[in-house]
Amino acid sequence: RRVHGLILRDFSEALDRAVALSWEFELVDNVQHLFMALLGAVFREYLSKAMRVAVDSLPASAESKVEPKVRPFLSALASSTAIVSLLQETFSRSVMPAIKSAINVRTVCVDSMSRALDEIEEMANNGLERALSLTVDFLKKTLSSRQLPGDFMPKVHAGAAPETTPTGACTAALAYIAAVAADVRSALEPRNASAFVCELLERFVGSLLIHIKSQRYNELGAIRLLADLQHYQNTLHGYGHASVDEHMHLLREIGSLYLIEPQN
Repeated sequence: RRVHGLILRDFSEALDRAVALSWEFELVDNVQHLFMALLGAVFREYLSKAMRVAVDSLPASAESKVEPKVRPFLSALASSTAIVSLLQETFSRSVMPAIKSAINVRTVCVDSMSRALDEIEEMANNGLERALSLTVDFLKKTLSSRQLPGDFMPKVHAGAAPETTPTGACTAALAYIAAVAADVRSALEPRNASAFVCELLERFVGSLLIHIKSQRYNELGAIRLLADLQHYQNTLHGYGHASVDEHMHLLREIGSLYLIEPQN
């Protein structure tokens, strides 16, 4: 990021020299050439390649016991976002005023800038979708591997009291969600981070429903399931997404059905 700050500084200085030294009839063409060189250096020679490497670094699938490494991609995305913001600022502050009188040149520069931004955005979106899918897949495998057979089918004996502490699957899944959410918030702008976390939580709740339906329960186990669901609901509520709250409310209602004996 520091290197590209220097590149943009050098570009601004070169642009100032062009404005000061160019004849009026050649100024617009000189500014266009400088800007195209900047796009080539920043976008095509660095950002595009860096983002492609970052996306390709994401694993193809999540392993059951190893958290997928999405943080390097998120770090690369954060750096790319900062560089793009600097470039957009430079374009608006320095380039556009110099070419505003030349409609054809202005159109070429704006179109070139838009195509470069679209290319980076597409790669970023592809990477975010892969990171999201990897995260959800790992959460599914965490639920499956950390949910013990006795969690919801404990041995029943006279005087047995229900267990109401969260199961290992519950605490592990929520801890991983918290870690990913922190990484995402540090890498993305608040609006994009919020959208990513919301989508992650909604997909997780859907996976949790499938997981719950795959388990077997007795009466004591159903009580522990409700304790787990209460813990999920309280924790996910803290992320501030109304749609997730609604889905968790419905999920708790579904969970309460397991308290009803089959013959009833």
